[in-house]
Amino acid sequence: MNNKYRLLAPILMLFAGAVAYIILLVNGSYSFRDALLILLCVLLVFYMIGLIIQNKIIRFVSENEEKEKAEAEKEGAVIEKEAPAAESEAGGSAPGENGEAEGDR
Repeated sequence: MNNKYRLLAPILMLFAGAVAYIILLVNGSYSFRDALLILLCVLLVFYMIGLIIQNKIIRFVSENEEKEKAEAEKEGAVIEKEAPAAESEAGGSAPGENGEAEGDR
C-alpha cells in the first residue's frame, strides 16, 4: 500500500518547482543566484508538505482497511449465528436424522 503513494511528495515538489520557475522567468527581476535560492526553498517546502500529506493519506487508508476488515469479520460472525436458526425454522431435520431413511417420508 505504501508503494501506491510513494511518489506523491516528489511529484508535488516538482510541480511546485516548475510553477515557481515559470513565475521567476516571467517576472525576470531576480538575479540568477536569488532565483535559484527561491527555487531551492520552494522545492524543500513543498517536499515537506508532500511528505505530510502522503503520511496522512497512508494513515487514512490504513484505518479504513482495518475498519472494513473488522466489519467483514463481524458480519461473518452474524451470518454463522443465523444459519442454525434458519435450519430449525425450516421445519425439521435433514433426511437420515432421527433414524429415518429418505424413502420413509
